[in-house]
Amino acid sequence: MIPGMKQFLIAVFPMLLLARVTSVSADEAKDIEQITKIEREWSESFVKHDASVPQRVEAEDFTMVDPDGKLLNKAEDIKNMTGDVVFTASKVDDLKVRIFGDTAVAVGVSSVKGHDKQNDISGQYRWTDTFVKQNGEWRAVASQVTFVKK
Repeated sequence: MIPGMKQFLIAVFPMLLLARVTSVSADEAKDIEQITKIEREWSESFVKHDASVPQRVEAEDFTMVDPDGKLLNKAEDIKNMTGDVVFTASKVDDLKVRIFGDTAVAVGVSSVKGHDKQNDISGQYRWTDTFVKQNGEWRAVASQVTFVKK
């Protein structure tokens, strides 16, 4: 072995291994970009009362666990969006997307301002959305939302 090669390999090998583990393929980068765009559009749709976004984004068998722990289907989620709840602001503050083939998991925090008939529901919400690629398009199949207490 060449003198100093062992020390070189000991120093460099972990960095090469880390680079391999953390690298993202071009396809994965494109998928992450698509999911990020979907999440931002979905968030903005609450303020605009634009039910066409969740109608397009949510799979037909979509399920959601809301901040109160209620299980909602797609129709119930869309009805809530256009019902008594009024959002005046919704911003995705933190978003991490991981791709697993035709499945993606997005974890984020959103800051919202809003109210229903009786309560101010403003604050931060942490959420997890699970997407599956169906017919070449990303569709949300499950969502869970938790209010973040201060």
